[in-house]
Amino acid sequence: MPGQGVSSMFNYGMGYGIYKGIFAALDIPFQEVPPVKWKREFSLDKDKSKSIQAAKQLFPKEAINLLKSKDGRSEALLLAEYGRRKYKGV
Repeated sequence: MPGQGVSSMFNYGMGYGIYKGIFAALDIPFQEVPPVKWKREFSLDKDKSKSIQAAKQLFPKEAINLLKSKDGRSEALLLAEYGRRKYKGV
């Protein structure tokens, strides 16, 4: 991730590895989906405000929690919705 420091990237990698290890140990299947793939489902690009707007439309009860300062929440909801659509056949 451009702009991130060495320490930040190390911590990210450690966390990522821990989750992969937990999934493997518990025999939980998972599939990695690159952002470009799930964002295409919602006609999104790198503009975080578009992600927030899309999440508010799909999850109106969560709109109060979907703020620019916490844009990760919007993208987490959209990624979960992508998974529901693609892997649950809904």
